[in-house]
Amino acid sequence: MHTYAIRAAVTKTTGHYRRPGTMTTYCTGAPTDLHANTGKTRRMCTRCVKAEQRDRAHAEEVAAQHAEPIALAAELTEWERDLLAADIDPTPRYTTADENAAADTEARYAAQLVTEAEATDGTWRGEWIGQATADGHLFTMNPDREQGALFA
Repeated sequence: MHTYAIRAAVTKTTGHYRRPGTMTTYCTGAPTDLHANTGKTRRMCTRCVKAEQRDRAHAEEVAAQHAEPIALAAELTEWERDLLAADIDPTPRYTTADENAAADTEARYAAQLVTEAEATDGTWRGEWIGQATADGHLFTMNPDREQGALFA
């Protein structure tokens, strides 16, 4: 832990601890220098050391009270044990732009098919398209008729 000197001190050889999140010391509340004097200190302020130890012990007690218990292996569900036992490849898989574009195109096509199927499900349009012949044509035309007869 870094030590700091009081800002107005002449020799700056006594190390003080700062209160966490402040620029003041534990002992007097005096403002400290911006930079640590850890390498220059010849002695430590006794009041700062005792106060810092008290704060550290209190923080450890609070952390122990709020710590969540670690689950034992017997308490894990089957899927959690399978997940822990799975062999995972730690190397990341990078894709190229072509692979990303192909995957994007495939995903868009699948979404379009689902959207169209949902839009025509249970409607006259869906029934009409469902009655189309297997050869892929929507209309069956008699070969003895002319094409214009369809619109007459």
